[in-house]
Amino acid sequence: IERVLGPNHAMALDAQRAVGIAQTLLGRPEQGEQRLRSALARARQLSGMDQTVGSLLDSLVQNLLHQSRMVESDRLQAIRAEVEVLSRELLEQSERIMGPESLQAIRARVALAQALCHRGDYVAAAGLCGPILDTSADRLGECHSTRSDARTILSWAKYRLGDANAAAQLQLEVVHCNRAGAINPIVLLAAIYEALPFLDQGRRWPEGEALAHEASDMLKSYGGGHGGMLLGAEAHVARFISLQGRIDEAEALFESVLTRIPEIDDDPKFVARIKLLHAGHLIQRGQLEAAQQRLDEVVELEGDPRNGTMDTTVDDIITQYIELYRAWGKPAEVERYQRMREEVLRMPMK
Repeated sequence: IERVLGPNHAMALDAQRAVGIAQTLLGRPEQGEQRLRSALARARQLSGMDQTVGSLLDSLVQNLLHQSRMVESDRLQAIRAEVEVLSRELLEQSERIMGPESLQAIRARVALAQALCHRGDYVAAAGLCGPILDTSADRLGECHSTRSDARTILSWAKYRLGDANAAAQLQLEVVHCNRAGAINPIVLLAAIYEALPFLDQGRRWPEGEALAHEASDMLKSYGGGHGGMLLGAEAHVARFISLQGRIDEAEALFESVLTRIPEIDDDPKFVARIKLLHAGHLIQRGQLEAAQQRLDEVVELEGDPRNGTMDTTVDDIITQYIELYRAWGKPAEVERYQRMREEVLRMPMK
């Protein structure tokens, strides 16, 4: 294309975009980013390239979002800041050129909402994603990937704004769409695993039990190498059973999981999560001193109760302390941890 039409032809720039996308999907996102940035810089200098600039912006934003799931903290903050800037530019351009209901404009809103969540503006993020889900099903289909992304981000925002029930329902819808879409089962497993703590806090315990069983069965079918995830899934099964009042059944399951913790000592996040779930079971059993000791072990692993064991439900340790002290009849401690929870939920997402 470059030989026949020249390197600055719209078709050549679009071909560069396609190669950049392919490099990203083949596990070389830095190369893809470099190619997309180069093509975007050229397109910006040329007249009549608004649509090409929009397509390149869209692909660059998706590339950066892909990288944000893989990089360390210093680079991560820079990526998130740039995603917000580029998403705002893409949204303005997409609405002007392609219309506010175009897929490109919707993708820009979703990317911007994710950036807003990560800096703690949950109201604005919800304000972007809610209307997308209300209005786009007829055009995109109920389970379009962009709608699933909007559901996920809206669930984060709803949870941080105190609506755990709505967050749980959105997570269930994401799981349903991943199952209906006949996609890679690993993606379904990831969606199930992310949903479990939301279903816990949203009091969707029977659905949580069923999904935790499904995750456990999937992991067992894949063979070894999934120790932390498998034990975590089994601990979630026990937790949901305990929450539904089947205490003896849950006790037996927790005993099995806890004896295998030494197998995953090199993965403190999973160990902390399992011990946290067990602490909740001890509260259900009325063993409050043992529950407090277990929670203190979780805090020792995490460094601070404000860190949580999950990035999406970062208040999970704090909520167990609230549950503990409420059962123990210690209102001053309940109030202290409730204030801490409110503080944590207002913080930017990790």
